[in-house]
Amino acid sequence: MNEDLIGIIVCGFIMLLLLALAVVLRSGRGAFLISGYNMLSKEQKAKYDEKALCRFVGNLLFVIMLFLGFAVIGGFYELNWLIFLSTTMIFAYTIGALIYANTNHRFKK
Repeated sequence: MNEDLIGIIVCGFIMLLLLALAVVLRSGRGAFLISGYNMLSKEQKAKYDEKALCRFVGNLLFVIMLFLGFAVIGGFYELNWLIFLSTTMIFAYTIGALIYANTNHRFKK
């Protein structure tokens, strides 16, 4: 089997996993999947808007899945600039989302 095909299959599997997690989180369920939130005590969890936090993380996963798809397309057509751009966008979007989520107590009730 070709190495490129194996990479595409692995990325496709990761994209399907991200899609499944994003759908669950976007629906407002699955807060136990959010690292950090699931470690809080019940009293601390009561301070947060769980549905808004789940929707935010679900949207984050959708966008990461989209950029990963662009990277797969770049790999398939050997467009190194698209792979680089997609990877850079994943990191930039993730850092931006972390900053957004941790400022102004956005998910506190």
